[in-house]
Amino acid sequence: MAPSASELTEAIVEALQSPQIREGLLDAVIRPAVDEAVKRAVAANNEEIARLVQQQAEQQAKIDGLEAQVTKLTALVTEQAQCLNELDQYGRKGCVIVSGLPEQANESVGEKIEELGRVVGVGLHGEIDVAHRLGRLAPGRARPIIVRLRSFEKRQELYAARRKLRSTGLVPSALITSAVASKIFISDSLTKTNQDILYRGRQLKKDGRLWAVWSDAGKLKAKAHDGDPTTVIRSFADLARLVGDDPVPPPSSAGAAAAAGGSGSGGAAAVGGREDADDGFTLVDTGSRRPRREASVRKRGGAAR
Repeated sequence: MAPSASELTEAIVEALQSPQIREGLLDAVIRPAVDEAVKRAVAANNEEIARLVQQQAEQQAKIDGLEAQVTKLTALVTEQAQCLNELDQYGRKGCVIVSGLPEQANESVGEKIEELGRVVGVGLHGEIDVAHRLGRLAPGRARPIIVRLRSFEKRQELYAARRKLRSTGLVPSALITSAVASKIFISDSLTKTNQDILYRGRQLKKDGRLWAVWSDAGKLKAKAHDGDPTTVIRSFADLARLVGDDPVPPPSSAGAAAAAGGSGSGGAAAVGGREDADDGFTLVDTGSRRPRREASVRKRGGAAR
């Protein structure tokens, strides 16, 4: 007579209580099954890890390629921006900024510039291409004048004669007296980028990290130490290389603009300043106790009439 189900269950339970039988089952059935399951899981995980590693390597290669492209494009954009700035500055080659010349209603700016030329001994009749005031009209303040001359030689002659405004060689007139002439400044017309670079250079000079920095007919120049050769500055990176440390950051928006002006050797104008609110002027440090106002030109000289 075959055993019943309950009898089989009791027999199995009783057998499993034997240590020898349990160990035999573990060795023959359970351990091999667990080992096989673990091997399959590890193999699957290894395959997934290998796939992810390969995927990560491919993504990194793409990232490296994109970073190389970004670096190349950044250098290209920087070079193009520098070229555009130089073209803009070249377009101002025949221009100067005249500040401090008294302003009247319905004035003829060109005739005033001609008179200024007579006062400093430079004939400007027929030499002026464009001359107009810059900025918004404000009561009690003479706006600066941008002047484009027909020849670079005449521009240089007028620029060099600026020293006579404060010398005994001045020939005063009814409009431009000696007192008025002492407040007139003739300076380079610089692009916004060059104003920023020159302003930063002026900061470095005040910090004692540059011996001199100036603009010469629109070209920015500097010397790290007295007796060093003159270095032409075309960018913030050029300033960084000259002072020999980390890249020079662009100046902050508050006080970045600076206009050329003051006196210097070799027809060069030492420059540095801070923006005076947003009125189109810049307070320029000329080395004297009191800063003077100077135009902060934001458009190409002679573009507007």
